[in-house]
Order: sequence, then structure tokens, then C-alpha cells
Amino acid sequence: MRTLLACLAVALLAACGGTSPKCPAGQARCGGQCVDLSTDPLQCGACGNVCPATATCTAGACVCPGTQTSCGSLCADLQTDAQHCGTCGTSCGLGTCQVGACACSPGATDCGGHAGVCADLTRDPGHCGACGTACPATFACLQGACACPPSTTQCGAACSVLATDPLNCGACGHACGTGFSCGAGACTCSGPGKQVCGASCLDTTSDLNNCGACGRVCPSGTLCSAGACACPSGSTVCASGGASTCTNLKTDPANCGACGNACGAGAACSSGACASCPAHDNGLGQQFLDCAPPDTFTLTTAKEAAKAWSASGSEQVTTGCSGGGAGSTCFGWQRSDGTCGIWCYGGTLAGAVFQSFNFTCVCFNGPQSAWH
Repeated sequence: MRTLLACLAVALLAACGGTSPKCPAGQARCGGQCVDLSTDPLQCGACGNVCPATATCTAGACVCPGTQTSCGSLCADLQTDAQHCGTCGTSCGLGTCQVGACACSPGATDCGGHAGVCADLTRDPGHCGACGTACPATFACLQGACACPPSTTQCGAACSVLATDPLNCGACGHACGTGFSCGAGACTCSGPGKQVCGASCLDTTSDLNNCGACGRVCPSGTLCSAGACACPSGSTVCASGGASTCTNLKTDPANCGACGNACGAGAACSSGACASCPAHDNGLGQQFLDCAPPDTFTLTTAKEAAKAWSASGSEQVTTGCSGGGAGSTCFGWQRSDGTCGIWCYGGTLAGAVFQSFNFTCVCFNGPQSAWH
């Protein structure tokens, strides 16, 4: 019953379950509306076909007024329109359209042999004085001749602003030194920490050879910070033999714990204290302090050997190294350059040291050398 009532309610608009209502004869449905495609300028000849603003829709076709022609979204007079000269889309560029043909405007010259290349020979830098005569870079075309623009000066083959050009500061060829800038036609050395040292303007707050003052050279291994020579973090300046160097008081046997505190012969410096434990080669060319009995391989001694090889990096413990014997236990230390040193302290590979690359710490092809 409800279905029947619903059908009766829309019977005047559409058949029940059928399509949209039909348009009167001579009209078509466009976007839910009935339109006359023969006269509607917004749906001329077909739905969505919009005529230019000044055109009318006649017999299903857009018709421009008078002698104008429809060129896309506008009506154009092909006899005078510089953007549609003779045919739609033919542009005259800087020229004009006369009787359907492009021509240069008064005062301009056709420099291309065809429409659209009109140039003012008195000020066009690409056609200065004559077609094809181009001015050099930085030059302008003034009254038909290439010349430097106002407020600039010709220096050689270029135009320069003498007030700010560091290569021609105040006069052609007067170049400012390293680090200088040119202001108001004079070479200046300005800015925090900047100072004139010889022929250069240097930042004495960070220059290792001019730290805090011209000619003050920082010792080897130090850095210049805020105009003072300083050691990197974790090291201290110690003087020896008239020279100053940066050293790590925790590990330097000549300056162990304090500058000048040298450990005895055969002793090593560990955590800033001299120790009598022997020093051994870690298998990769560096010495490490070995306080374990001879030929004792432990994780502790493996770590000591690794730290002698690289004091910084990331560690990883691996077991059962590939290419080694069963039950082998190894310790790896990876450096920032991609190399990995591996010291084995257990199993059949105990005492073997390996070195691998490209951030891949694996034991392979037998030991490269032995340690401890």
C-alpha cells in the first residue's frame, strides 16, 4: 500500500521506478534543467558549451557580433587584435595588428623578419642600435649605445658599483683582502671578533693561527675558542720541553693524573693512576694494559684491547663467530669509519683478533692476528 501511495505522489514528475521527467519538445536536459540548446549561450549546441561573453547562441552555434570571430572563450577582431591577428592564436608580441597582419608599433623595428620580434633600438639590450647587437652582461642600452647604467662605473668589461664591489672598492681594480667587505667605497673589517691581520680580515675568536690576537698560534692538538687556546673536552694542556700539548691525564704515562707525573718503566697509566700491569699488543697495532695473568682471555681484557684500538664507538658482543670454531665467544668494537675490531676470548677462537669493514662485525677466514 505504501509503495502504491509513493508512486502516486510522484506520478506527475516521473513514472514509478522510471527515469526523470521528459523535457518539452525542442529542449534537452542539462544538469537537471531543461534548456534550449539552439539559443542558450551557456549550453549552446551541447550541454556545457559556453559562448564568449559578447556572443549569442543562434541555431545551436556561438555567433560573435559584427565581424568578430570566436577564439576560445572570447570574440576577437582578427583584423586588429594583436593577440589574434589574422587567425586565432597568432600574437604580434610587442607589435600591432593592422588589416589582419602584424606590424611593429611606431618607434619599434622588426628585428626578426616576422611578426612578434619588435625592438626599440634605443633601449633594447638585445638589439641596441641595430638588430642583433646585444650588450654585454651588466650593461644597458642607452640611446642606442651599450653603456653602464647610472650609479655604476665601467671596470674592464663589466659595470661595477664602486661603493659595494669588493673587487673594485672605491676605484676600478682596488680589491679588498681576504675576509674584508666593501662599504661606502672603502674596504672594511667588521663583525664580532674580526681583526685586521696583515692583508686579511680574520676572526680571532676561532682562528688557530691568530687566536685572540694576530700571530698567536695555538699548540698542536688544541682549538681556538672565544679567542683563547683550549684543549678538546677530556684533555689538558701540559708543557714539556718548552712546548705545550694536549694530553689525556687518564691514559698518558708521561702525565698520569697530573702534568709531569710520569709512570715508571714498564708501567702504564690507567684511569689517571700508574699501574704495574704489563702492556700488550691488541693484535691491531695498539697497546693495552693487561692486569690479567698471561694468556688469560676474558671479556674484561677483550674490552681493554678494544678500547686501546678505539676509545669511542659502539660495542656489541657476539657469540659463535661465523668461520670460527664452535662455542667461540667474541667482543666487537665498531668505529665511526665503518671498521670493526673483534677480539675472541672463549672457545676455539680464544686469542684471535679479526677486523672487518662496512659496519658488519663478523669473524671470517681465520684470524688476522693474535692478541694477549
